Amino acid sequence: MTRPLALVLSGAVSLGAYEAGIVHEILFAAQTSSPRLRIDVLSGSSAGALNACLAAFCLHTGTDPAVLRQTWVDDLDIMRLLSRPAGLPGPLTSVFNPVEVRRMLLDHLRPDPSHAPVSYPVWLGITRTDLTGRSLPSPLPGDDLAVTSFASPTAFILEPASAVPWEEIARSAAASGAFPVAVEPEPIGDRRYADGGVLDNRPLRQAFEGARRLDGPGTQEAQLRVAAAPDARSITIYADGHHPPYLLPSTDRVYIMVEPGAPQPVPGEPPRDPLGVASRVMAALTNDDLLRDLRDAAKVNRRLNDLADLARQTGMPPALVEQVRAVADLDGKRSASLVRVAPDDPARELAGAFLGHFGGFLERRLREHDYRLGRVHGRAFLERMDVGYTKAAASEYAYDKSLDGAGYKDLTADGRRALARAIGNATEAVVGSLRPGVARPVGCVAWLLALWLVRSRAR
Repeated sequence: MTRPLALVLSGAVSLGAYEAGIVHEILFAAQTSSPRLRIDVLSGSSAGALNACLAAFCLHTGTDPAVLRQTWVDDLDIMRLLSRPAGLPGPLTSVFNPVEVRRMLLDHLRPDPSHAPVSYPVWLGITRTDLTGRSLPSPLPGDDLAVTSFASPTAFILEPASAVPWEEIARSAAASGAFPVAVEPEPIGDRRYADGGVLDNRPLRQAFEGARRLDGPGTQEAQLRVAAAPDARSITIYADGHHPPYLLPSTDRVYIMVEPGAPQPVPGEPPRDPLGVASRVMAALTNDDLLRDLRDAAKVNRRLNDLADLARQTGMPPALVEQVRAVADLDGKRSASLVRVAPDDPARELAGAFLGHFGGFLERRLREHDYRLGRVHGRAFLERMDVGYTKAAASEYAYDKSLDGAGYKDLTADGRRALARAIGNATEAVVGSLRPGVARPVGCVAWLLALWLVRSRAR
């Protein structure tokens, strides 16, 4: 018996380290679990795209999932990421060196089999934002107005024991992680791509499409079940009052949404200060996007359930059922069971959530904390799913609790110097887009001022 899983990995900036810890634990369990876990659908956005790429690599090649830790914790050198690209003729165009960003991923896509590769195909989906855009016809009949679309997701099906275009996949993952200003857009062919999280930070719909491609026409009917992950780790809804996903029959695919980002804001008095307004607007964008996905899934599940009831009550022949499915836009669709794994309060639990989730990039110990906490939460989630597997040594789950909710004040001298360098790079990149001739000296001045400021604050 196997339990199929889909991993939906959201954008998380440096909190991708926490996300990677959860993915590590789930991959680790899949190699030793009983009943077996079958991870056959992966979708990722931004930092989640990097983790999805690494997870697919581990599954397809049998590489130890510890490669996720090596990528996010051990080998991420902040000063190399902040270095000036060799031979750059003009001002910086991003905070991080795009060559080093690509290297960070490509260097780890080298097979080192320590486990058996999977014997089934794996679907990998990656979100991207196409900065060129594509002109598409309006979906309204008789409407000649063209609509420009910038969403450009891409997908790969990794067949077992077959050649895989890892460099192409890595370039797409790097494109999805190209956060504006922080990372230069990724050129692929004659187009340039930026952060996939801009338009789809929680690629749930893409995971549904991947499952449909793997499964073919769906015949499984069950209501939508969405449950909180263990230890009250966040939302949710029970659409039908049935048992939660970790008690579902092993034949039902469970969609695991890993999201280290902001907690659900509590409705209340609207903020008045500019930063508060900006924060609430960003929360509105991400939370309403999630709500739309859940509503769409619930609508499909409700239609599937209604059609199944109608077919049972009327004795509708299978051929007619398939025709109705096609007319109702249900062809190839299956019901969805979802669970969301996330910290209750990232600002209090994670070490890299400050500075807009960029804080973890500044110091290794912050990413180490978040990675290990991710493994702890991943283990708790698997225990609630009643998955039996060989746990790692207790030392691999230990983390420095004094770094819970770390912030600027907790940075060491090296972390403050890295922050000053990042401010200088950001200033040069922004000024360079307006006044290229003065960008580099202005960036140097901003770097020195930031360095003086962080040193004076440290006293």
